[in-house]
Amino acid sequence: MFWRLGQGFGFQSSSAIEAILDKPEDEINLKELLEENGVLDECKSHNPKLLEYLCKPEVLSQLIDYILEVDETEIPSADGGYEEPEHTRLSYIASEILSSDVWSICEACVENKTLMVKLWSFLDSEGPLNPLQASYFAKVNEHFLDKKTEETVAFIQSIDNFVEKILRHAETSAIMDLLLKFISMDRCNTAIGIADWLYSQGLIQSLLRLLSPYVDPDVQFTVADVIKAIIAISANSNEPGVIGPNSLSRELVSRQTITTLTDYMTDSKAPHSATSLINGVSIVIELIRKNNSDYDVTPVLQMPLDTHPPTTRDPIYLGTMLRLFAEKIPVFQKILLKPSTESDLMPTSFGKIKPLGFERFRICELYAELLHCSNMSLLSDPNGEAMVMQRDHLRDYLFRHNSCARDLVMSDEDDDDSTFSDKNSKDFKETEDMNGAEDMHGRAPQITKDNLNLTTTDSPMSEAEPVSEEEYKDVMETAKALHHGDDDAASDTSYEPLPESVIEDAKKLPVIGDFLKIEFIQNNVIPTILDHFFDYPWNNFLHNVVYDVVQQVLNAPMDKDQNYALAVDMFKQGKITEKIVYGQELNDKKVAKPSGFRAGYMGHLTIIADEVVKFVEHYSSTFDQELLNLINDEKWQNFVNKTLVETRNRDNQLLGGLEPSMVGYLEDMDEGEMLDANNLPEMQFALEQELESNSSDDDVVEVHRELSHNSSSNDEDDGNDEDPLSREMSRRLSFESANDSDQDNRDHFAQYMSQQISDNNANQFSSSDEDDDDDDEVVEWVSRGNENKYPRSNFFINGSDREDFSDSEEEDGNDSSDDDRGFAEEEYSDGLVLNHGK
Repeated sequence: MFWRLGQGFGFQSSSAIEAILDKPEDEINLKELLEENGVLDECKSHNPKLLEYLCKPEVLSQLIDYILEVDETEIPSADGGYEEPEHTRLSYIASEILSSDVWSICEACVENKTLMVKLWSFLDSEGPLNPLQASYFAKVNEHFLDKKTEETVAFIQSIDNFVEKILRHAETSAIMDLLLKFISMDRCNTAIGIADWLYSQGLIQSLLRLLSPYVDPDVQFTVADVIKAIIAISANSNEPGVIGPNSLSRELVSRQTITTLTDYMTDSKAPHSATSLINGVSIVIELIRKNNSDYDVTPVLQMPLDTHPPTTRDPIYLGTMLRLFAEKIPVFQKILLKPSTESDLMPTSFGKIKPLGFERFRICELYAELLHCSNMSLLSDPNGEAMVMQRDHLRDYLFRHNSCARDLVMSDEDDDDSTFSDKNSKDFKETEDMNGAEDMHGRAPQITKDNLNLTTTDSPMSEAEPVSEEEYKDVMETAKALHHGDDDAASDTSYEPLPESVIEDAKKLPVIGDFLKIEFIQNNVIPTILDHFFDYPWNNFLHNVVYDVVQQVLNAPMDKDQNYALAVDMFKQGKITEKIVYGQELNDKKVAKPSGFRAGYMGHLTIIADEVVKFVEHYSSTFDQELLNLINDEKWQNFVNKTLVETRNRDNQLLGGLEPSMVGYLEDMDEGEMLDANNLPEMQFALEQELESNSSDDDVVEVHRELSHNSSSNDEDDGNDEDPLSREMSRRLSFESANDSDQDNRDHFAQYMSQQISDNNANQFSSSDEDDDDDDEVVEWVSRGNENKYPRSNFFINGSDREDFSDSEEEDGNDSSDDDRGFAEEEYSDGLVLNHGK
């Protein structure tokens, strides 16, 4: 290559490397070779002699030693500082070589089990690990996973007590990143089965054990981030890097896991209970946001057992989690009112305030997310829970017998001759035979504060014989029989279906979505968070959460009883109208004081009031007398009809008056030009845009109709009155002209002269060709700017607004209105500039 051909292009370093490699094999010093500056470049450029030497097992073993060994001695430099230790440099170079994109090195390492065992012995080190060494270890193994996926995964699955070893270093972020990389290799279209294997090794329960309130907070936060990352890569989507639902994410929402998690979150006597609560809420929020059943490609309600048998890749069901958290609402309410950690008053520039605290905020955030979850269609369906229970029961049976395929291929062209293809059972069985996983299916015991060790149980699950293809067909026939209500056929197989009594009991319970709303009403959740809204006027994070809850409650479908009941509770028990008026009055008193300022909640108070007003307008006819008294209260009516209207008008005003383009024209025009508005198309459109933003759609159409009529009659009668747009422009321009003082005129003249001088100086150093190019660019920029600056009216884009007219108005309108409206639409669609009176 060219950089070897001369001095300064790597020739000297290449020669030095060649000289070292030309020595007898027993005289080559690896350390001396690694200290050469060009060794990495030569390696990446596939120097054959260098690669032949580096691929030798004893050399690779030395490179691994450089990565694993830690030398923290610091050598003083001549200037009194500290130089980078020699061993650190060698570790870096060794990691770069082992992770380089050189196939021969990667293959030589991965296929040598002795080298891999030596490399992974790094996990046997006592913690905490050196972060730099851990990053090198993770980098090399992530490279091996990318290049030699199957071989590396097979080796990792052969490591005894892998979960225990890797979680021993949970506080080291590089090790946790390696674990996530390992999980992410389990794609839906591969037969590796990583998620299922880690499930059998008890990964989730071991991670959950580290969220105990008796564990150090730093470890808790790291483990929580790992769990959230697992949830993120297990989302039910087709995004890159996502592996889809799997056994790990399904176990996270299981009854055992959620029960343990809620116990941790509500253990107020533990030393780090607040940390467990904060991390638990963040995990639940991530579960809800990444597993919204409303976005499933195939909803569970449309997946009967006979045509869609359960797999480990089924969408995650959040109903069990939601019910368990709903049962804990009374406990969360106690923590919300009296958290375990109370903070002192916090000094600010406007006095001391009471801080909200992470516990209160996280609980309010939890309420908002649980409410989102309860509004999912699957969790609001009366038959949803029973159907999911049947699928889970059959999935557990098939998984226990190693027949719950990751990607089942069912052919049900003929119900009497269904075929089953398990693409992964063979590979999964081979992996188990290789690493002895058949003896490690034990689940983690119940977690208590006295049992926090990370060792997995030694007692395996009872050995289950793999189900044959014929037995699987029998199970599917049972599923079909259950689906069609044939109890006799269901009893002819060894598979025991879910008892009918269990299904009936589940159907008798309140629908899960309604159950949460019932708990909200019974435990005064809405009144409590509304009180917090005003008790903490400077916490906008809380205000945003409260607004989220309010808009969810008021915009939910009111044809469902519990939705309407929760909305009524917000008015009766929450007294939302009274609190809004009280908050406004309190703000007015503060503003009236000298140097007074608005309360921090006023922005959210306004949009909450808007939501309340919209709800009252739509459903006031269904209100009882108590509700009518609340909304007809004099203070509330005064707020709606006066205060809120004034606030809306003030918020809709243009902060800077006219748009900058129009102001520029005002400054550059003399009086004669200013009165001739029809010669200013850009100014005309600026004014038109302002009129459009402050007018209804009908006003815009009226302006266009008058413009079109005046435009057609200008040539016939020059004495006609000006069109509305011109009159408005003339009025504004004459007003500006009349109020300009002599000093303003002198300032305008000075600005004009300064601009002319600048333009003349610039023209002296530019050619005519450059001028032409600049003009073209200016024209192009202006046209593009105008195109973006003056968008089409929303009236013409959203045709649904036309339906606001009543039938009587349509009948009374003159016949030309439709033509005029069509003309205005055509003008907008063609992007024409309306010039008049030219």
